[in-house]
Amino acid sequence: MEREREARNNEVSQLNSRLVGKVEECDQLNAENKTMKAQLKMLEDSIVAKEKLLNDLTKSTAKEFAKRDEEDKLLATRLSILADENMTLRTSLLTLGANEISPQSKKLLEQQQNFIETLKSECEILMNRLVKERDEHRKERRQLRRQIRNLNTRLECLISGKQEIINA
Repeated sequence: MEREREARNNEVSQLNSRLVGKVEECDQLNAENKTMKAQLKMLEDSIVAKEKLLNDLTKSTAKEFAKRDEEDKLLATRLSILADENMTLRTSLLTLGANEISPQSKKLLEQQQNFIETLKSECEILMNRLVKERDEHRKERRQLRRQIRNLNTRLECLISGKQEIINA
């Protein structure tokens, strides 16, 4: 009888020890689950923020391109008008004869030619700036897309239950 009681006490003690171990394991798994959920939420928020940033950058780039196109059109129109006017003046001066050109007319022609050259250089500067900004925006968008892909990969790893997060 005493042995049976002792055996049962040992068995109960072992079961209690196993139960305590399982409770600790459950607590540890719950803590890990909570941590993973927090990381998942953080990654999801980060992805949403980056996608919003990418959309905002795309919109602002499109607006900037439209503005630059409008400026280019205005400058091209001004340049065209001045070039036509210059051609008209030159033609009328040539019909009058080279000897009849007054110093004032020569000065006006030079000023007009200088102005046209200035407009051409402004157009070139604006075009170069536009190309540079376009390239920078494209590079930035590629980087943001790459970050979003990396975050999506990390998110998928967390969702699928992988313990390690890929740091890219």
